[in-house]
Amino acid sequence: MNIIQQLEAEQIARLSATRPIPDFIPGDTLRVAVNVVEGERRRVQNFEGVCIARSNRGLNSNFTVR
Repeated sequence: MNIIQQLEAEQIARLSATRPIPDFIPGDTLRVAVNVVEGERRRVQNFEGVCIARSNRGLNSNFTVR
């Protein structure tokens, strides 16, 4: 295991200890909180949709909700 993979594993362990990440797969319905900036105002808007893609790459993981 190289140094970058070791650092990513430590960071993932630290983050998942404070905020557990639920398991989901493409096809599941998700509710996501999105920060919306309108001029100088900020608010959180909830968005619900179906997960159509998921990429697991350590700290650089992402998913697409439509």
